[in-house]
Amino acid sequence: MTAESSNEEHALYWIGSTTLAVGRTVDVMNSFGNAGCILNCDPKFISSYPTQDDSYLHLPIVCSKLDRFSLRNSLRPASNFARLNLKRGKKLLICCHNGEDISICTSLAILTALFNEEGTFDDGKSYMSTSLTKCDLRRRLVFICKYVVNARPSRACTQEPYESKLSLRKLNLGQPKT
Repeated sequence: MTAESSNEEHALYWIGSTTLAVGRTVDVMNSFGNAGCILNCDPKFISSYPTQDDSYLHLPIVCSKLDRFSLRNSLRPASNFARLNLKRGKKLLICCHNGEDISICTSLAILTALFNEEGTFDDGKSYMSTSLTKCDLRRRLVFICKYVVNARPSRACTQEPYESKLSLRKLNLGQPKT
């Protein structure tokens, strides 16, 4: 994974040379010009966002203290949304209320499931062909935190991408059966 500086303007942080960014929901309207699509993980819907085609998805994810399975149940639709838009060459902005916890863990799941070790989008090929360890996830989380300086993911949230990896593999990341 290569290094690129993050954009601190409007609290939008690009994760290295990937096409993923993380930010706060309140900053989305100021930052949308930099991203082609938005994955909103905030319980609040962005009513002022222009919802055109498949460029916006609202997954109201709450913290694990309120709903233990909220994040886990949202990882499959989040990965499907990311795959659809990344295949189209769009940049993806993942936001939550504070840009520090849920959006970080969601980006960890997407980075792990759809990008190779170098941080290049590969549509899940490396994810499906290799085994994933907690050490691999930890390394990717450190990579994310290198760019998202205000990241404070909770322990419960960071465990979800690992816990759900087998179910995502069984579902083939939600790809339609041909």
